[in-house]
Amino acid sequence: MGNKYFTNHGYTEATVTIKAGETVSSELDFRGFEKLAFVMPAAWTSATLTIKASVDEGGTKLPLKNDEGISFPAMTVAVDTIYCVDIHSMMLSVMPYLAFEASSAQSADRVIKILMKG
Repeated sequence: MGNKYFTNHGYTEATVTIKAGETVSSELDFRGFEKLAFVMPAAWTSATLTIKASVDEGGTKLPLKNDEGISFPAMTVAVDTIYCVDIHSMMLSVMPYLAFEASSAQSADRVIKILMKG
């Protein structure tokens, strides 16, 4: 998976990368975590961002929906901004593998810093 994990002050850091010309990030191993925040990079090709998941490592990332059929939202994101995924954390907490998907291809590799807590 290529994630570099670093635990500090009760949270774990990792990164995911959306490669140039692509829309979906590398996979994030979210097993054992319940809370998620992420830091957008200093450069970003304008696009909304959503989180998809799979139950299998390396599996196809699928849209997340709650028990009312409401999809995990596409977030309008800005560079150099921290986003806390709190209201939707219950949707994520049971999913072992996540990926971030941009609504349009990125013009260069984009590294998103992830902060996770159990």
